[in-house]
Amino acid sequence: MSELTQTYSVVLKADLPSRERELLEHLCCKITSSDGGVLLHFQCTKIDVSHHFYIQMETFKPGDKITHPVKIPHHYVFLISGDESRPPIGFLGHGT
Repeated sequence: MSELTQTYSVVLKADLPSRERELLEHLCCKITSSDGGVLLHFQCTKIDVSHHFYIQMETFKPGDKITHPVKIPHHYVFLISGDESRPPIGFLGHGT
């Protein structure tokens, strides 16, 4: 099986409810700012924003062999970057 390739990057807002954040942390990576702030970051092979309430993602963490389908409410999303022709840039301070 070939290595998964990130086509999209989805970053969630910093002010998520604590229970939701705790659950989602198991499915994604983290971006840490110089002041210690943390944003949740999903590496995605596919996304679908056509649903009126959710963004659907095929996401993976470094080292994963398969993707995991995840749906996140649109209002949790801070940033989506990348597309089929230009994948997203990497993030500094990126940890798991």
